[in-house]
Amino acid sequence: MILFFFGEDAFRLKEKRLALKNTFFEKNPGSTGFFEFDFSDGAEVGALAECLSQRGLFVSKKFVIASGIFEAPIEMRRELAEFLDVNSTELSADENRILLLCQNGQPKKVEKLWKTLSKKEIKTQEFEALGEPMLLRWLDESVKRAGASGMELSAKKALIDICREAPKRSGGKPNTNMFQLDTEVKKLAAYRTKDMVREVDVHALSPKAANEETVFQALDLLFSGKRRDAALLFSRLAEGGESLGLLGMCAWQLRNIVRTKGALTDGQIRNASDTAKLLGMHPFAAGKCFHIASQFSLSALEKSFSLLARLDREAKSGDRDPEGALLAFVMGMR
Repeated sequence: MILFFFGEDAFRLKEKRLALKNTFFEKNPGSTGFFEFDFSDGAEVGALAECLSQRGLFVSKKFVIASGIFEAPIEMRRELAEFLDVNSTELSADENRILLLCQNGQPKKVEKLWKTLSKKEIKTQEFEALGEPMLLRWLDESVKRAGASGMELSAKKALIDICREAPKRSGGKPNTNMFQLDTEVKKLAAYRTKDMVREVDVHALSPKAANEETVFQALDLLFSGKRRDAALLFSRLAEGGESLGLLGMCAWQLRNIVRTKGALTDGQIRNASDTAKLLGMHPFAAGKCFHIASQFSLSALEKSFSLLARLDREAKSGDRDPEGALLAFVMGMR
């Protein structure tokens, strides 16, 4: 049997992969037939092929995972495609040999390897990023599984907002950090064992929630010309070595402020409630964005966002030290 998992939701992909592994060992306790190959870390097709071809009296079933297959060098990807072209029919029909191929993110669909993996005998599953309705259902199930009785709708929306990240590419949709979401759910469920998780719990227990409010405070100070006070706030937040994450949070919130200002200028919104509905933001963030957007010009906000976006890219690429980028942002504000 050949399975191919891919998609933007690396967390759910990992969960499904782990579930299959656990099922294999439940059905085959003490088995020596489990193998893993990471092609992003130098695994080779020859070793994978040899592992799959070995048959012995004492290894009746095999479960082989090959991850990062589209992160291997192009020659290795072509070699893997050729191996699958030759062997996919035989492997797919063999219930005693399971080959699971994994790739986080979207593979390059113009490649030969993708076309090979699209064969009908290969069972494919895409793990798409969950939209809000599916995320809300996922939270309902996860919080109960973790020990709480449930979670208020406002608490779920607040938590999703806290775990939201900036789009990976320009023009893309915001992403939800599912790994962080899972960690926060378990923490909240432990706090409210057999009880309902409330929005106040989310804001009380999430460090990012506290950081988010401080980021808005710092941005407000910056636009008011109080750079020294803003620098002190940022310095306190960055004490744990989180300057890179702080840059990303600032860029995300400043982008939301620019969007809010644009909507305000166009007459699409009149208050924070309108902002939350139009832009799909949590009321807390919408209120902060509306307050800052109401105080400053669109040109000033756009100029600051452009500066911060550039500094954030430079810090993430290693061209600039994150702490230095944060300081350059503070000092570059006018």
